[in-house]
Amino acid sequence: MIYWYVIGITVKIFVFESDIKLDLIILGLLLLLAFVYIFLKTKSVTTSIIDTLRELLETVTNTVSFVRLGAFALAHSALFLAVFTVAKLIQNEEGGKGVLFWLVVITGNIFIIVLEGIIVAVCRPSDWNTTSSLKGFTREEEPFTDLLNWNKGDYIKRCRRENCWKD
Repeated sequence: MIYWYVIGITVKIFVFESDIKLDLIILGLLLLLAFVYIFLKTKSVTTSIIDTLRELLETVTNTVSFVRLGAFALAHSALFLAVFTVAKLIQNEEGGKGVLFWLVVITGNIFIIVLEGIIVAVCRPSDWNTTSSLKGFTREEEPFTDLLNWNKGDYIKRCRRENCWKD
């Protein structure tokens, strides 16, 4: 709810160019309400502050990640537009024969795949570090295990111990 309210405030600023003083007061009250809710769950002021800040940080981080994904999609389409524009120009200069057209399209596709693979290889480890540092432990304070280190037997034993399956 707070997330969508912040998006609404942003739209109000940039699209409608209207005053947001009242909206910022309401946003502060919503954040205070979220803090009180977390405080009632944890019964600790320090933990409540940290959890509230962690939730805000996770929301901002996820939003930036999705914006980055959208920028990546736009760059992908722009690269393909450039490749097909060059291929069409070569085809027009060639007099309608399609050999060089397809050569440019194929080499352009290979170039785009390699370039985007390099970008993903560089960005992916930073995503792993961000998500693993934010969510390092489960409620039992056991270390978080990813799919590569997952042990089915341990999971079944824990579920039997905690009665995960309802009869």
